[in-house]
Amino acid sequence: MDNLLLSSFSILIGVAATIIASRHYYRRSIQKELTPFMQLQSNVLSRIDEDVKTDLHIEYKKTKVENLQQVQLLIANTGERAIKEIIKPLRLDLPSNCQIMDANILHVSPDGREVEMQLSDSGNSVQFEFSLLNKDDFFIVKLLINGSPKKSEIVLSIVSDDLPPKLSLKTLDYNQIEKKDKKEKDKFDVGSFFGGVFILFLALSFGLLAHYFDSSLLPVINSPGWEWINSIPFATIASGVGYIFFGILTLTGTAAVGSSVYGDIEFPMKKKFLVPNEFATASYGFTVPEEVMLNWEETANKSFKQD
Repeated sequence: MDNLLLSSFSILIGVAATIIASRHYYRRSIQKELTPFMQLQSNVLSRIDEDVKTDLHIEYKKTKVENLQQVQLLIANTGERAIKEIIKPLRLDLPSNCQIMDANILHVSPDGREVEMQLSDSGNSVQFEFSLLNKDDFFIVKLLINGSPKKSEIVLSIVSDDLPPKLSLKTLDYNQIEKKDKKEKDKFDVGSFFGGVFILFLALSFGLLAHYFDSSLLPVINSPGWEWINSIPFATIASGVGYIFFGILTLTGTAAVGSSVYGDIEFPMKKKFLVPNEFATASYGFTVPEEVMLNWEETANKSFKQD
């Protein structure tokens, strides 16, 4: 009876896992997704001493700049299908009190993929035009903004088949960026390998105990009024718990051994982007366009010098 219950439980788990996995991969195969990632958002003037900032004057087209923000976005086709036949191009909008001072497309992958950018007359929106983005294609754009919009205030929209009208702006994790000039290093990690082997040994031990557990070893309760305890399937419960630990430890040990050979293994897996080294890491420096003028007035703070 115990073996029948355990077999039925295992079959149900297997069927459920198969259905969930099949549904997941089917939905992925028909998925169409365009994802904008925030790679860098930096308020440049926030790192300047207040005493210095009072004597620092920044102008853009004869308008004084109070806040200067640098934004770098990576926009990628993270779905399984190509994005084409776009009805209205991708558009980025900022609040009305912000103005784009400078905008540049830094990198397009693959080489030769055409992406054009057009700034609106109002200066608080920019439009990106492309005829095709295949799976894993992406481009990187850099904006210099007069103002300090929050991430939630940066709105991206597009009109295309099977895409939502508003795109969710996500944060790009550091481990999603891979440098093109990254040097190969010894990937084998001895500690992770033997740690994984030890975990696999524990998994095997739990599996053997769960499979060969003998219910006859359990004591029989003969005390009056407590005989009902003998009807509880302790052996089945113990075996089920053992199989659960066996599965968890097997996955953990396999991941540890795999990471010792192939590098870090993530779950769930995240999209990774191979970009040139100069765009792979966030930089706190910034380049201003010619229209921007910076002037330092005479100050009593003699410790500050203009380079």
